[in-house]
Amino acid sequence: MTPRLPETGPKVRVLVVEDDAEIQASLVAALEQFELSEIDVAANGRLGLEKLRQSRPDILLLDLMMPE
Repeated sequence: MTPRLPETGPKVRVLVVEDDAEIQASLVAALEQFELSEIDVAANGRLGLEKLRQSRPDILLLDLMMPE
């Protein structure tokens, strides 16, 4: 059973910053199950900072051990 919230609420903006493609895909898949978020992804910290400035997400999921 997929958890769901009422569809009347605003979408939650989530930014996933993760350099490992498998982990990134897993996080996105898990978030998509809730059907309440707008998901954006960045493959490194530099891109993550750019997207953070542009999109102003409500939630930031961040890998702290990235090379860039």
